[in-house]
Amino acid sequence: MKTLRVLAGGRAHGAGFFKDKDGYWSISMDPNEVRDITIDWTGWLEGDTVSTSAFAPTSLTENSESNTTTSSTCWVTSPADPYGYTKCTIVTASGRTKKLTIRVYYEVM
Repeated sequence: MKTLRVLAGGRAHGAGFFKDKDGYWSISMDPNEVRDITIDWTGWLEGDTVSTSAFAPTSLTENSESNTTTSSTCWVTSPADPYGYTKCTIVTASGRTKKLTIRVYYEVM
């Protein structure tokens, strides 16, 4: 079975991630927070490796991004209001493409 792990601050889904009403993996962030979001593609890759990885933020500020042969990481700043997205697209060494969109909510205090 092909599976993905989504992490924030080095912790798995329980680190604030939830499936929202639209089916997106989502997380809420404090307005002044900068957080790393990592997607571990290992379960989906089935022995393949990540060749390239790119994040495309919408209504978010991306501070940096990086990848290894099995994961993709971006550092984002919370959206102004009410939410933003970051879409990660990878291309594997064998030429497969996979996309995952994560929704980031502005946490109202």
